Amino acid sequence: MDKYRDLLVGVEPIYIQRFFKKTHYTPEICDWMLREIIEIDATVPFTKTEKGKTILKVDAIQPIFNYVMISTVDMIKQIRVFYQFDESDNRDKYKYGVDAFIEKQTPETALDEYTYQTYQADDSSITVKILLSRPTHYTGGGIQFEDYKNARLTQGSMVTYNGLVKYRNRPVKEGTIYYLVVHLNIQSRREEEWWEKELENKYDGLIPVR
Repeated sequence: MDKYRDLLVGVEPIYIQRFFKKTHYTPEICDWMLREIIEIDATVPFTKTEKGKTILKVDAIQPIFNYVMISTVDMIKQIRVFYQFDESDNRDKYKYGVDAFIEKQTPETALDEYTYQTYQADDSSITVKILLSRPTHYTGGGIQFEDYKNARLTQGSMVTYNGLVKYRNRPVKEGTIYYLVVHLNIQSRREEEWWEKELENKYDGLIPVR
């Protein structure tokens, strides 16, 4: 376990803070992603996780997969600023495991999903969540953290939080909400992992989780 994962456990208060960015993706980018998601939803169904979330892995949506991976580089740069990571640590010392997926929320999923009733943490060092849907596409929704602070995102806005911070989703009353969710796991590099270098070079140091 590297030093950042140790800090993220909550020893220092800054690592339990949540950070918001008003516009990470433009509305045009969000609408493009939504069209691709809705089109593939007809042939590749979303699945339910053990924690009750309805998701589809981004690598199943090839038109947006490369874009998401490349834009994750910018996310990481901002996260390093948010949490004041040491800029002297380069990618030869650390790597970022990336698990990106689309989370779908509807009134139907709100009826039976564990995630709406129980505060839970993510299996990540850092979680990034970006709202893709337009406000006219749904009513209700939102994220509530265990300290009762709420995150009501707008289309293209981003919230970043420690994966150990507990939260729950607020039920969707009408329509459908789509989020892009990125789980980042900060890992120490082992010498025997150089076989991954070619893939990392393609995505500027990121390792997609398949």
